[in-house]
Amino acid sequence: MYFTRAMIDLVKQIRHAASPNDKRSIKLADPELFNVLVMMYHASHNSTFKALITELFSTIDGDWLSALDADKTTQSDNSRPDKKYATIVYRGQTRQIEIRDDNHQKKHKPVRIYRGQIVA
Repeated sequence: MYFTRAMIDLVKQIRHAASPNDKRSIKLADPELFNVLVMMYHASHNSTFKALITELFSTIDGDWLSALDADKTTQSDNSRPDKKYATIVYRGQTRQIEIRDDNHQKKHKPVRIYRGQIVA
């Protein structure tokens, strides 16, 4: 799909209005961008974010506006899994890696003490 300049600006505004966890998923290079935005639209409570997505989908040819009106339970679960992925480009090779919650995997560093003082 070809993006017009107005569509690119709207995607930038949507990315700016998105929550920090969702910003990773909003990429112009992602072929599933519109499916991701539909899922975020239904999950969000931010009216500005929803208005920007509605405005973007109104500029796109197709039935994307009807996807926003549909109930989120009627959408197919195969469109995007619950796991979140990040696209990484390294030396011309594009890979998608799964984003894991760091809350469960953080290991606490032992406290280092030098001459009775805690050293960072």
